Amino acid sequence: MIQSVVESVMGCELRDAKIELAYPKPRYQPIYCDYVQSPVCFSRQCSVFRIPVEFARFPNASGNSEAYRLTQDLCRRLLENTPATNISTADRVKRLLLAYRHLREPGQTVESISVLLGYCDTAAFRKAFRRWYGQSPGEYRRNV
Repeated sequence: MIQSVVESVMGCELRDAKIELAYPKPRYQPIYCDYVQSPVCFSRQCSVFRIPVEFARFPNASGNSEAYRLTQDLCRRLLENTPATNISTADRVKRLLLAYRHLREPGQTVESISVLLGYCDTAAFRKAFRRWYGQSPGEYRRNV
């Protein structure tokens, strides 16, 4: 999620970041390179996303007031339609936004998207997606 936000602000791919995660290397670690352009290290003391300081000088590629207002409206609608669960609001928003983005990419399978979003079971992702959007991920993909 952080990578996506930084890339949208910069208007280009982020390849010089360093990602350190506080959990052990998962079995699906080999697919990380399909989604993350920067090196990823596991089993660290804490999770850290390091961005080179020179990136702070990049202008915001999407920095206009109309785009900002539209983004706020989209986030507000997503939050209103997000079911209450025991996961944090930030995690719910992240899952919704990532599912929306990844389903637009033709090379992504629903199974790989569900793993990427932290679901252990593809069926659970499909069920949650149907609750959020009123249709299956496959139906959503065909209608977009």
